[in-house]
Amino acid sequence: PALRLLHSARLSEGKGSFLFIEVCRRLAEAGVAFEARITGSADDETAQRLRDAIARSGLGERLRWEGRADLDEQIAQLEAADVLVHLSVVDSYPLIVLEALAFGVRPICIDLAGARDMVRTYVGDVVPQAGAVEGAVEIIRGLDRHRLRRDAAAVAERVRRDYDWRTCVESLVPAISAVASASRRG
Repeated sequence: PALRLLHSARLSEGKGSFLFIEVCRRLAEAGVAFEARITGSADDETAQRLRDAIARSGLGERLRWEGRADLDEQIAQLEAADVLVHLSVVDSYPLIVLEALAFGVRPICIDLAGARDMVRTYVGDVVPQAGAVEGAVEIIRGLDRHRLRRDAAAVAERVRRDYDWRTCVESLVPAISAVASASRRG
């Protein structure tokens, strides 16, 4: 079965949108079975460049840009995906990576501090900025789909537990208490 790849962002050069198209093109050349979806919006100039790049890729229905996704559509995309390819050079802590992890989607990211921390804490891969496309292609080619799904389910549960509202609130209580105590004293 084909791997299901996703790129979701405010689409731009910096967010890795064009790199994702190149990853898909190279995977097709290598004979990798995949289908890829891009979700997100872009300014008019970037949107035209993306449409042109997708058309030039020759990937037809294997690579589709689905535009801006509302919440339900985004959830459906994350539930259906196997791998998030987020080769952004501008996100210090990319929330889409955390959201993907919460849905059991393995992220592949440029090696920036926030993405590296999420991958080390949970699961996923980072690639260097120089050679990001090649690194992502190599990782995707080596993925075992059955293991990917098994590992993803366990990770999704951990992410959801770690970012559960109760956990978040409980982590804030000591800080709020400390601030309140300091303001009463000062």
